[in-house]
Amino acid sequence: MRIWLKTILPIALAAAAWGSPTACVSGTYASYQALGSGGCTVGDETFSNFGDFSFTNTLNVDTIDTSNLVITPSVVGGVDELVFTYQGLPTGAGGFPTSTDVGVGAGQTFSYNFTYLITPSPNPIVDIQMLSTIMNTSGASVSAVKDFNSDSNASSANDNGTQHPTLTSVSGPVISVASVSGPYTVQDTISLEGQNGAAEQQDFTNEFTEGPFSSTVPEPSSMLLIASGLICFGVTKKFRVNG
Repeated sequence: MRIWLKTILPIALAAAAWGSPTACVSGTYASYQALGSGGCTVGDETFSNFGDFSFTNTLNVDTIDTSNLVITPSVVGGVDELVFTYQGLPTGAGGFPTSTDVGVGAGQTFSYNFTYLITPSPNPIVDIQMLSTIMNTSGASVSAVKDFNSDSNASSANDNGTQHPTLTSVSGPVISVASVSGPYTVQDTISLEGQNGAAEQQDFTNEFTEGPFSSTVPEPSSMLLIASGLICFGVTKKFRVNG
């Protein structure tokens, strides 16, 4: 027992500490990609494997690269979130309206998506939500959709067919998630359709809420406590019999 405490336990603790992901900090999408499969943590969740941008239906507008999208992590009211904002966007002829807003005019379309992995611990994700700050005129549409684990669990923050003449925060529905432990694949899709008007987006936010396991099987730590209690009970009973 003493040998285990002096040698095996310190090595195990050191290995666990060395292999633990670091806390997420504000940085470009490119910096999150560089974390690879190791990722980083927000609250009790690890975010990793950020994929490349995939552009679809781009028309007469510039694209963006991974240095133009900034990720800011936070925990608000027990909900873990990633806030995505823009910086240094190409503006001017054929470009976006400002360096921090993507946008399209009449007859223009802009759409892209990306995926990443989220691994919660110790509890699974119980619900998700997408939020976005948008502006659109009549005939134009904006949407930010988060698809969770490719199982039709999607939250869409969009204009809902309503004109928003100034930048407005819109929220997608809170979507319940099946009680599985993960990891989960998340896909974000941003889409702006100018049609006969203009559409603009300033930011979008991914929110995740963790909850307790629904399983009745005790976790390892709980099993250890139960076992310790049984051992103590056995020792106490032995002393009483011998006494």
